[in-house]
Amino acid sequence: MSSVMVGFFIFAPQSKLVMKSEEERSVDSDGSDAIKPFTTVEEFLFQEPLYQRLDLAGCIEEIEVLYRRQQRTADGHCPFCCRQSTFAVSGQGVPGGDPWNNIQSRKSFDTVSLICARDREHALYYFVRIDDLIIQKVGQLPSLADIANDESKTFRNVLERSDSRELHMAIGLAAHGVGIGSFVYLRRIFERLILKRFTAHKDAMGWQDAEFVKLRMAEKITFLSSFLPAFMVKNAIIYNILSKGVHELNESECLKYFEILKQSIVWILQQDQEAKAEAEKIAAYTKAITQISGSISSV
Repeated sequence: MSSVMVGFFIFAPQSKLVMKSEEERSVDSDGSDAIKPFTTVEEFLFQEPLYQRLDLAGCIEEIEVLYRRQQRTADGHCPFCCRQSTFAVSGQGVPGGDPWNNIQSRKSFDTVSLICARDREHALYYFVRIDDLIIQKVGQLPSLADIANDESKTFRNVLERSDSRELHMAIGLAAHGVGIGSFVYLRRIFERLILKRFTAHKDAMGWQDAEFVKLRMAEKITFLSSFLPAFMVKNAIIYNILSKGVHELNESECLKYFEILKQSIVWILQQDQEAKAEAEKIAAYTKAITQISGSISSV
């Protein structure tokens, strides 16, 4: 039986996809927002905002996962378990009347779901639109913002209420495609973390507010380096990137960099949380040991 050639792919009898050259790929020309290359199913489901158009051309294995011809797991936050989990990807089954060989020219609204390995009742649902291998999420439940904000609850005990609210805002804006606004809130959180550390130690160290406010951000981080998470000190340039995003980068550029910057802020918060927990544990054990010592001495 001979192979069947359909547009961008040549389909062998067993539906094995053989790519043609990039020059033969049809060009999108409807004038809408820029199309990004598709990376992985995991990144598509957990990070990409709604309506961002992605080009599946060349992503043969990812197409097979999305359309249930290949099994795969994905790691991400489960808002029901309230922790990181592994999910089984359940892609769209292609109906018998719409053969796999037509996937390149498929125009359809399809569904993909993620099933939590810890509890199969915990499922995330995604609704996608595919049109000539250009794919976009058009809906999901729970929302990207709900998933991300549930993940952020872990760090709320090391955040002031205003910072917690603004992390929530940053994540929500990014989830809805507002990149510049999300950078504004991340930068405000970063600034408050620095000010909070200064305020906590200024009396003991004899620092003066007037001198501190004169410093540039990089100088403030150097000044406070002994009291800040190591990751923050080593990557002080995060603040410069956030500022450039607010003043110079466009929406798509900010969205492109949002996830790594958000994760960096979260990592800083995590280090801060661990330091706080260690300090509390040291204080508790020190108090207990002191009480034991006093009890023994009085005998």
